[in-house]
Amino acid sequence: MNRSYLVFFILVFMGCSQQSTQDYLSSAKQHLSQNDFASASIALKNAIKASPDNAEARFLLGKVHLANNKFESAEKELHRAMDSGYPVNEVVPLLSVAYQKTGADVALTNLSHKHAGLTTEQATQIAFYKLQAYMRLDKKDKAQALIKEIRTFNTASPFKSLTLVYQLLIDKNDEAALIQLDTVLANAPFHSDALKLKALMLLQQDNKTAAARVYQTYPARQTALLYLASG
Repeated sequence: MNRSYLVFFILVFMGCSQQSTQDYLSSAKQHLSQNDFASASIALKNAIKASPDNAEARFLLGKVHLANNKFESAEKELHRAMDSGYPVNEVVPLLSVAYQKTGADVALTNLSHKHAGLTTEQATQIAFYKLQAYMRLDKKDKAQALIKEIRTFNTASPFKSLTLVYQLLIDKNDEAALIQLDTVLANAPFHSDALKLKALMLLQQDNKTAAARVYQTYPARQTALLYLASG
């Protein structure tokens, strides 16, 4: 074969075999629609290798890490997505979940729940996670101020109802707090944050058997998967 033809065919083959960043992204989205997180992760990592500053690839990889309970990795990718220009109002709700899961309380309290573009439900969840962080940091004055703010939100979100549980705990009315928590769970029986809170409260009462039963119903991946499906 003529050498020039051989070079031509090699170049054509290389051009056909090399996928663009958008090709990888399209492949990743297809895998995500099928909940094939492993294949999506590979495609997104290839997209990032081809284009390290691609904000969408970073954002989607952060989502995949959340779904796989790799919360520290999710934090890193979501930060990189935001640094690369991905819309803050889309990143912050996911970042709040990652912070809440890793116990990054200081970072969580510094997260704003007032970004333009956030839905009331998203703002409520972010604010609730901030409330929990303030409680863990023993900053009850800031926690109470946030409780008052959340109570003004126009939403039926279970997170709004859960704020009353914390107000009752601050008031040292544990029995009423547990009753309020059961009311929340009656309306949202598989709400992961409500279930986790109930299990912790039962453990504090040394009711290990009841706490274990609650943990058995705890949907560990629910929050992340809901976010993954949201956009």
